[in-house]
Amino acid sequence: MIQDVALGSGLVTGHWYGQKFHIPFAQPMDNPRAGLLLRSPGSKRTLALVLINWGDIWFPLSDAGLELLACTRALREGRSFWLAQSGFSKKPWPLAVFQLTRFGASLTQSRVKSIYGEVASRRARDDKKTAQVWVK
Repeated sequence: MIQDVALGSGLVTGHWYGQKFHIPFAQPMDNPRAGLLLRSPGSKRTLALVLINWGDIWFPLSDAGLELLACTRALREGRSFWLAQSGFSKKPWPLAVFQLTRFGASLTQSRVKSIYGEVASRRARDDKKTAQVWVK
């Protein structure tokens, strides 16, 4: 399991699903491919950064990369997407399910720093805005 504690308590990792009913009964055995950095962990509805994993490090998705992921393409088409949170083998699957509902305002690197922290800001592109999504 990929752990990236540098991003803090708002980091959620797991697997993407186009429909909630597609979430399997058993946790996938591969490493998480989906990541979110929640603005307000524990809130029923919050903004979040969509994260891309590269070399076991999570990076915020920029507006330039919105066509890379099925989840962001779905949001552009007006459809929701789900992240099923992975855990360690002794925990139930999924730990939580997050529904991505729509895009929020894109952020400059300095706004990423003030909202999501120094590490997220350093990993965000400085030449493109960073995408945010609404999650519930």
